[in-house]
Amino acid sequence: MLLAAVELRRVEPSLMSEQDAVVGTRYDQNAFTESILRLLPETKTIALIIGNSPTERFWVGEQKLGSFLEKKAELIFYNERPFEEILQALANLRPAVRSFFSR
Repeated sequence: MLLAAVELRRVEPSLMSEQDAVVGTRYDQNAFTESILRLLPETKTIALIIGNSPTERFWVGEQKLGSFLEKKAELIFYNERPFEEILQALANLRPAVRSFFSR
């Protein structure tokens, strides 16, 4: 078996045989949020809209664990919220933020 373009933290080595190979990647969640703050330095809140599957919950956990942002910006995760609540929260964003996302 060849696993390609899979995040290395999602591969369990004990389940691999000698005939298996991984060509992995590494997602850097700190670089993701650092980029936001570099582009928009006045950012006080970063909202992450993501699903709630086991894989997506994994990434929420990784983002929370790896986040250096606690003192720079608030991180809000929408993975456990109902869809209607997410829509309402997005509708209440400041106009400047909404226009950024509609580009």
